[in-house]
Amino acid sequence: MDGDRRWMYSERKGRLYSQVWADGVEKFVAHAFSLPDALIEETSRCPCSNCGCSHKRKREEMTMHLLRNGFQRGYERWRHHGEGAEQLETVEEVEDIGEVDRMDDMLLDSIAAEGVFPGEEPTPAAAEFYRLLEKYDTPVHDKTTQTTLSIVGRLTTIKSRHNMSEACYNEVTSLIHDIVGDEVATKIPRNFHLAKKLVQSLGMPYKKIDVCKNNCMLFYKENEDKDKCTYCGQSRYEDSTIGNQSRRIPIKVLRYLPITPRLQRRYMSDKISKYMTWHANHESTNLMVHPSDGEAWKEVDRLYPDFAQEKRNVRLGLATDGFTPFNYSSKNYTCWPVFIVPYNLPPTMCMKETNLILALVIPGPNHPGKNLNVFMEPLIDELLHLFEHGVLTYDSHLRQNFNMRAALIWTIHDFLAYGMVACWSTHGKLACPYCGGETKSFNLKHGHKACWFDCHRRFLPRNHSFRRSTKCFRANKREFDGPPRKLTGDETYEQLLALQPDESGKSTFKGFGESHNWLQISGLWRLPYFRKLLIRHNIDVMHNEKNFAEAIWNTCFDIPTRTKDNIKARLDMAAICDRPTLNLVRKANGAWKKPRAKFCVSKDDKMTILKWFKDLKFPDQFAANFRRAVNLPQCTMIGLNSHDYHILMERLLPNVFRGFIPDNEWRNLAELSFFYRQLCAKEIDPEQMRQLEKQIPILLCKLEKMFPPGFFNVMQHLIVHLPYEARVGGPVAFRWMYFFERCNRALKQSVGNKAKVEACIVEAFIVREFSDCVSLYFADHVRTKWIKSYRYNTGGTCVQNEGCTLDVFEHSGTLHGRGVPKDLTSEELNAAKLYILTNCAQVDRFREAFEKEKMEEHPGIDAMTLDQLMRQEFVDWFKQACRVDPNVDSDLRNLAIGCSPRKIRDGVDPGQIGAWHHQHKMQQGTNSQLCSNKAANLWERYDNTMTEKCGENWQAEHLDIDHAVVHDLTGVPHGTFAMGDGVIGPSEADSIKSRKRSRPNSQVSGASSSRTMLGQMESNPHWRAGIERVLEALAEKINLDFNALMRPESEPNVEWCDGVERVLRAMAEIIPVDISALLHPRCQAQSTSTSVGASRAPVQRRESGSTGHMNDGSDTYEDDEFSA
Repeated sequence: MDGDRRWMYSERKGRLYSQVWADGVEKFVAHAFSLPDALIEETSRCPCSNCGCSHKRKREEMTMHLLRNGFQRGYERWRHHGEGAEQLETVEEVEDIGEVDRMDDMLLDSIAAEGVFPGEEPTPAAAEFYRLLEKYDTPVHDKTTQTTLSIVGRLTTIKSRHNMSEACYNEVTSLIHDIVGDEVATKIPRNFHLAKKLVQSLGMPYKKIDVCKNNCMLFYKENEDKDKCTYCGQSRYEDSTIGNQSRRIPIKVLRYLPITPRLQRRYMSDKISKYMTWHANHESTNLMVHPSDGEAWKEVDRLYPDFAQEKRNVRLGLATDGFTPFNYSSKNYTCWPVFIVPYNLPPTMCMKETNLILALVIPGPNHPGKNLNVFMEPLIDELLHLFEHGVLTYDSHLRQNFNMRAALIWTIHDFLAYGMVACWSTHGKLACPYCGGETKSFNLKHGHKACWFDCHRRFLPRNHSFRRSTKCFRANKREFDGPPRKLTGDETYEQLLALQPDESGKSTFKGFGESHNWLQISGLWRLPYFRKLLIRHNIDVMHNEKNFAEAIWNTCFDIPTRTKDNIKARLDMAAICDRPTLNLVRKANGAWKKPRAKFCVSKDDKMTILKWFKDLKFPDQFAANFRRAVNLPQCTMIGLNSHDYHILMERLLPNVFRGFIPDNEWRNLAELSFFYRQLCAKEIDPEQMRQLEKQIPILLCKLEKMFPPGFFNVMQHLIVHLPYEARVGGPVAFRWMYFFERCNRALKQSVGNKAKVEACIVEAFIVREFSDCVSLYFADHVRTKWIKSYRYNTGGTCVQNEGCTLDVFEHSGTLHGRGVPKDLTSEELNAAKLYILTNCAQVDRFREAFEKEKMEEHPGIDAMTLDQLMRQEFVDWFKQACRVDPNVDSDLRNLAIGCSPRKIRDGVDPGQIGAWHHQHKMQQGTNSQLCSNKAANLWERYDNTMTEKCGENWQAEHLDIDHAVVHDLTGVPHGTFAMGDGVIGPSEADSIKSRKRSRPNSQVSGASSSRTMLGQMESNPHWRAGIERVLEALAEKINLDFNALMRPESEPNVEWCDGVERVLRAMAEIIPVDISALLHPRCQAQSTSTSVGASRAPVQRRESGSTGHMNDGSDTYEDDEFSA
């Protein structure tokens, strides 16, 4: 057999396969039964996906299995059928054997990771670990290669992936014991409790540390044996168990998962360890794609060259956020996990769930507040030891030991947790940690909150006109001060050391809220390198963007309970600003009347925008379904999450408000949207970030001129510092909370016992760690977090494109679901054709010729206009060019002729071009249409049945067959042979034969139709040219002289048109042509340009009193069939 065996999987989709695949199966079966063992036993191992070479089958039985199930995955090397027989000698006598897991590889890696090498005496810990692995890595019985370790690993992986309850796990293992028998399954743990003991014995430990009830201290290190808190005197244990020395229950327990063994496990498997040096080996460009490209990372390498010299040393990020494990209607309870993320891995692996380490689970029910540092003490001790001393670690990729060290380069959290980790209060006038005590924020008289209005002119250049304005910002005030100076880490640490305790007891330190906002000194300052970091704590862009987008939406939509342009805001604006037209007016009844601001959308326009959201569609996995959030009765959107606001801010905001608010206000919002898009890009240009640092103060000043002072709180102010953090830290995607919020969601789902929240979280995480580690060594066909299931159904119909020379149809496609015919509009059909033409390499020379011709006709034409001409004219221009070009082959000419305006299929995988545009030549050979093999087979069976019943000339004798009846009985739509559901049989053929054709009401007969056709030919030369091309294509199928019809001596008249109509109606029975579309075309094609991928006209917007078109590259359409 040949070496190229891609046909085993590429030529079959689901239960449909090509002739190439069938021939390959026949050759494989012949090869399998030509082997000596098969000749003697007349059986051979069946490699179908169901048997997996575990059972021997006879020749006919194996053939049926392969035709029904296909080959098992990863069987390109026929190791059970004569190839690689040396590997099978040890299991030759095993009758039932499948594709085995690689537990032996894990055994070797684990032994090496524990410091055991050939010729060396293992340490006691390593010897114990080796004994356990050897014990659990023996087959459970002599009929399988599956071991206790592999079975428990597979079961715990299933439990972890699908969040299976413990009771469900126990029932599954009980079923396994009942199936194979207790004698055979003695080595399989019968319940989850026993499996968990096995998991815990193989490493990944965690520690329980008792905590004071008031979070004052940990009973840790020198305080480990104390029974009461040193600071508040609270008892360590429950009162009911104080007298029971053997079973005392602590009131509160911190669960600590040491990160050192978990970092070492990154180097245990070759699949992970070889990528742990990616940060140092990847090619550097001018763009930042990873934190290692940022200044903060490089500064640590510069200051600590001995640390940077070892590329395998780990850079860490620390993240924390609280969540409630119960429903919001339940009791107050908050749990705070602390995550560690290693940044050594490449971008595609770095922020995956499998790379995140759960280090601490801080117990509830209340959030830790400023005592968070008390809980982080053991983690900080470990980070200090990892940096100063390191730990001996085995690298499975290089097969050597090295001293692994680690350094924390920053922390990640929302703004509330920012204050808890950094010990800087994020409330009040000094909430901004960058501006500190030099901020110019103030408290609003009526709003009763800190306001950052008119705090950004100081960031502008000295000569900027906004600095001198006395009307646009605070009334009668100019700005001459410069921006506040950023303190270095050393200066900040000196400031902390200079703080003096507040003897009055109102706060921790003197001057709190006036010159600083320090609550206490964070334990992270114990790390010797922490004061040298350029970014110690990141501002979370996720929450910042969400809060800003939410504020804009609620204010522009003037939602009464959530708008920031309320009565109090207007009263504060009247006292601070000089905007008399927006001041409140007192009504006769004493109520306030609020004049409508320019940025507010009217009620009718709100309904237009919300209805647009109802019709909005996105590519798969791009965004959530916004239509579910639309609430038309309340004229708002409800239930948007952070990612929804992310999409709204960066992609939809300019389109939503364009035409509904004045140009100046709309332009400000569009600039804000563009700012976030640049900031959140996957690749960041440092120079561009420097430009954004200069531009963002100007944008904030524009927004200050637009919105009232109450709009600007600390979240709106913080964006002035975001470009600096992006330039220093690298892409935002590595420093925001999206990944950790998703991990919190997974942890919340693992809480089964509401009375033991933290215990459930840690135990579930331990099982997940074990399953993630073991699943690296599973067989390739096992679905794990490393080998995920396909998101899309890969079954269905595989469309082949044999004999076609056009590269756009070379790829096989996969169809899904039931065929739904749909007549495409002219715009949709043009978009589909244009998409195919622009993605076909053979059409490139025509496209270049078209562009050259248009540039000669329109000197100085810009790219946008040329693109518009391409969308409007290229399809028709290409048809004409193919007619006159003698070098065009038949496939390209057929492509130019086009297809029926009926869409063959809905629900098609958008990633496969060949699936939804497959060129299948019709049996007549003169025209081509885009249809499927199933349609051709359907027509063939229909033709054979009618030939059998009515003779070979049935098409000419039965021109009056009603095509509607054909569609009802066969599923073949009128005018095209598409994906039908039924196949015509003899009884249906008699029914068709007995039915007479009834013309649709839309068709016009006799002279009326001819006059209509004549009018079309006189007014529409393109339609006349199309009729002539159809007649020319059909000429060779009927023995009639068409020259007189196609080239009349005089101008066409009614009689000529009548003859053409009769010919077309006759030909419709031979070649499926939609006669109604030919005889009654649209009088005028719409001139509106439609971009490729468009199938629905976007919402029309009013702008400056006229109708505007919202088309900013983000138009959303009713059908996304042509979006690729």
